[in-house]
This record gives sequence, C-alpha cells and structure tokens, in this order.
Amino acid sequence: MASWSGLVLGGLALLTAVDLGGPLVVRVQLDATAAEATAAGGREWLRGHDLAAAEAAARDEVLADDATLEHFEILTDGRVALTVTKQADARVFDRVEQLASWYLVRVELTSTGSTL
Repeated sequence: MASWSGLVLGGLALLTAVDLGGPLVVRVQLDATAAEATAAGGREWLRGHDLAAAEAAARDEVLADDATLEHFEILTDGRVALTVTKQADARVFDRVEQLASWYLVRVELTSTGSTL
C-alpha cells in the first residue's frame, strides 16, 4: 500500500513539475522566434522601406511558431522592436486564475543593429 501511495505522489509531483515548467520551455522557443522575426522584419525593411511588408515578414515568422505578433515597430534609429506572445499548455493548473499570467508567455525584443 505504501508503494502505491509513493508512486501516486511521485507521479503527481512529476506532472506538476512538467506543467509548471511548460512556460519556461515556451519562453526559450519564443526568444528564438522573436529573434528570427526581428531579423526577417529588418531584412524586409532594408529591401524597400515598406513598413507593412516588414511587419508581414515578421508576422510570418511568428505565425510559423503558433505565436502572436502583438507589436511591431521600426524605431527612428532603424532598429526593429516587437512583442510576441504564446499561450503555454496547462494540463494541471489550467483553471487556476492566479496562474493564468504564468502560462501566457510574452517576449519583447529590439534588434541590436540598425536597418536604415
């Protein structure tokens, strides 16, 4: 009987760790997505200084990762600034309101190089 309860508790602990760790994994993925999107937007901006085309290029990169482009901007110094979000999966804590913001991962990134 004690071994069963130990297995159940261990399983619950593992499931909790995986569920709470999901947003950390999504954050790493989203960091890469944001970097790719700033690069794509910057390349398109250099091509023709068309803001809509640059934003579309960045959006395509973001959508390929099932994320959302919330903000896109070419700064006055030519750098690309954007905000990307993605909802991490929650299997255990999906109904806990206090943890809702933990599962919505948000990354803001500004490119380091000018695209002027």
